[in-house]
Amino acid sequence: MCGHGLEHFHRGPDGLAAGRGTGGESSPGPAWQHPALAGFARGGQWDTCPPSAALAAALEATSGQGATRDERVGRAARWQAMESWAAAGKLAELRDLIRDDDEPLPGGGRGDPAGGWSRSLTHEVALALAMPPQSAERLMQTAQDLETRLPRTAALLAAGELTFPKARAVADALASLSPADAARADELIAPELPGKTYGPAEKLAAQAALTVDPGSGTRRREEAERNRARVALRRDPSGAASLSGYDLPTDESLAAYASVCARAAQYHESGMFPGVRMDQFRAMAYLDLMNAVTAGQRITAGQPPAGLGAPNEYGPDDPGPDGPGDGGDHPAPEATAPDGPGPDGPGSSDDSPGGTGPDGPGVVPAWSRAARAGRRPRPPHPRRPPAR
Repeated sequence: MCGHGLEHFHRGPDGLAAGRGTGGESSPGPAWQHPALAGFARGGQWDTCPPSAALAAALEATSGQGATRDERVGRAARWQAMESWAAAGKLAELRDLIRDDDEPLPGGGRGDPAGGWSRSLTHEVALALAMPPQSAERLMQTAQDLETRLPRTAALLAAGELTFPKARAVADALASLSPADAARADELIAPELPGKTYGPAEKLAAQAALTVDPGSGTRRREEAERNRARVALRRDPSGAASLSGYDLPTDESLAAYASVCARAAQYHESGMFPGVRMDQFRAMAYLDLMNAVTAGQRITAGQPPAGLGAPNEYGPDDPGPDGPGDGGDHPAPEATAPDGPGPDGPGSSDDSPGGTGPDGPGVVPAWSRAARAGRRPRPPHPRRPPAR
């Protein structure tokens, strides 16, 4: 039973948990461990305990002690369950605010046509949670959708079996469905969601949407292309720049990427850029195509854009000190998104930098160029055929 016996322990004045026997004496010695600690090992009483105030007390009481690896893994998993529980509590408070709002927006929200909330409430929530109003509005919509359209997914979040980024990914994937179809999809995927990572959870929800409403995928894509297509320029934490397109028409995007790969293959086959990796060739091609630099001009110059593709001082066939495989054609890591692009999608993170930064669009600061000039280059990757 979760929480059984926890009342017999308290936090000592030095911050470590102390046990109290029948006489109230504390267990001496730094090697003493809280009895609840063993419950976090696999199969222990806390290992399967749903999030609650008792679990929070057990985690707090056993922190900072010499746990085994198994116990620490169990504690990390239970902290994550508590995080989901806290997220569910925050969403519940937002739903109460929406219900109590006396100035609903015309037409209401997506989850409840009779409901809605005022812009002033959106800004109040944004201020309280230190996020942009757009993020606050999306969070409030997710709160409403989980209650009115996806109760099983909401229950998994509250039970600590699903993280909030995954719950939001499910809500977004099922957003184009009617309330009845969303409820059917929610019922289909709820048993499969626990234990899934972000990508598979998102794909599971998308497949469920197509199962209950085969036309929903087309509607969702067309709506995104019509209303959310955009190109974003931002400064990266390194000081370099990112230029990306989102929610673009699929056919044109595939054709554009094929053009980038074909140009990159031209650069690779020219032999004029020793030590340059295929990822860097594609970056060169991407920029050159948009800046109207022809392949002939680039190859004749024999020089990549500033800072891109420094020659390998060890020669084209020498892996160098870093060894093979530490750069180049590796798939991007998943959803932290985090929640891929993360749970908020590309460019919509609460704290993501906006605009182009103080150096202006596409400008690489002098200190960044100098730093990269002194950096030991990485080896080229084996040649790969261009995408077709």
